[in-house]
Amino acid sequence: MDDLRQTNVIATEMESAAVMVLTRLFGLRGGALCVNVIDFTKTDTREKAADFSKEADYSANNIDRLCIIACESMYQIYLNDQKKTQNF
Repeated sequence: MDDLRQTNVIATEMESAAVMVLTRLFGLRGGALCVNVIDFTKTDTREKAADFSKEADYSANNIDRLCIIACESMYQIYLNDQKKTQNF
């Protein structure tokens, strides 16, 4: 984690890479939204692993915001698709 702190990384994610690769391979569109549930910049993980049961923030506010962003994003994609079909 020290190398991440030195380069000012404030979040990491790795699972959505599979979604991006598979949707590209199958000619589909895919996306991912992430919510940060733990602030590793404030957690000392050099001597112990982060305790997600105590340090993670799974509050409804974070999840609600993520859901709203997802819905708004999908709606914008829908609107863009509608414009494309009207132009043909």
